[in-house]
Amino acid sequence: MRYDEIPEPIRHVLGCFEGYRRVGFRAEDIYCEPAPTRGLPDGQIAVFATLKAQGKEFRVECGQWPEKDIEALHEVWKRTCDAVNSGQVSQIDLDRIWLEGPIYGNAVGFMMALAAKGIRCPKGLS
Repeated sequence: MRYDEIPEPIRHVLGCFEGYRRVGFRAEDIYCEPAPTRGLPDGQIAVFATLKAQGKEFRVECGQWPEKDIEALHEVWKRTCDAVNSGQVSQIDLDRIWLEGPIYGNAVGFMMALAAKGIRCPKGLS
């Protein structure tokens, strides 16, 4: 699977996934979740990279998805995860996804937002 075959919201969730993992959170505590959000065009739903840890939730908005295609979002997320886990996504593409993701460009803000939510990072950002 190539970079341009992964929809932008999914790439941003993957970038957040990497950020959550780099500060020590477990993969099984990180989710790709759709949710309604104010201010989106009709028929669109927000896509979040959600961390559920320490009895709290922390979400990063990663883009929009057609509300009528929520099942497709889940299918694309699963297919993309399978591709990443099986080595079908190149390290060059994974690095690009991390560098373009919402956490990498705002690492300090990310760490401060987690702390403000009362979430302790198992390790520092690396």
